Amino acid sequence: MSKMKKDAFSLSRGNWSRILLVSCAKCNEPLLTYQKDGKGELKRLYLDRIVSGKPGKKLICTVCKRELGVIGVYDVEKRKCINLFQGAVAKKVIKANSLESYDFNKPAAKENIEKEFVIPYIQIAIQYYLAGRVAFLNNLSPVSGNLFHHGIEMLLKSHLKQKYPIQSLWGHSLVPLWNLFINQYGLTPDEKLTSSVDKLDKLEEIRYPRNILHSVSSIENLENLTGLPEQLQKWAARHPHYIIELDSIDELFSYIFDTFPYMTEFLIEELKNHNSIDLYQKKNNYPLFSC
Repeated sequence: MSKMKKDAFSLSRGNWSRILLVSCAKCNEPLLTYQKDGKGELKRLYLDRIVSGKPGKKLICTVCKRELGVIGVYDVEKRKCINLFQGAVAKKVIKANSLESYDFNKPAAKENIEKEFVIPYIQIAIQYYLAGRVAFLNNLSPVSGNLFHHGIEMLLKSHLKQKYPIQSLWGHSLVPLWNLFINQYGLTPDEKLTSSVDKLDKLEEIRYPRNILHSVSSIENLENLTGLPEQLQKWAARHPHYIIELDSIDELFSYIFDTFPYMTEFLIEELKNHNSIDLYQKKNNYPLFSC
């Protein structure tokens, strides 16, 4: 990988440069790496400063096919460049010594970049999920349901943000996120999983105390519901009732997480970092690994 270029152009801009990862502002697709000289706004990409990536006569996003800029010449310096459309790209400063991981001319680069983009979301998803298990196993209801809801939400968004702009994923409803997720991967999940998403989504309604009417049940699996007293069944029929079922949440978490084919080892490392392998496996009928 080439080093930072130092020449008359960089000198005229204060002899100060950094490397940018340039992505589509609409769908966040990483496109190229670029040496930005000086502190000015990014209005154009000089072709002699593109470190990796091969734009043609136009800069077009490879995912959403949006046109982001057109090739031209910067008359002041007689340099070929891509004139960017306003607001068309997003940028992120990366370390020069990590350029090897962002070499768009190598097949492995895209996978490395996608991992970096989703890992913070996955880490938060794992922490919410683990916190939900702690709360559930210690009879902290309805807080466990809220934590599980956030964990599944972040896990779904970690998938979707690779294709959709994060602004379009705002909000906390799981059902539309779930539908986008299964459509993105062409999945045909069991109806039980879709039902689990629907039940978990309803737990968002009890985030605030005014919506909690002593109507939350925490159970390990649906078998525990058999033989409910008749009086309780009649009460549940008349009032909003929310069920936090550990078994279905564990199954849902594993199903979504398992679509990251390269991330099981990462999950194990995260659990080790938090001393949480025993917590993860306790009463878990759907673990992604066994010790």
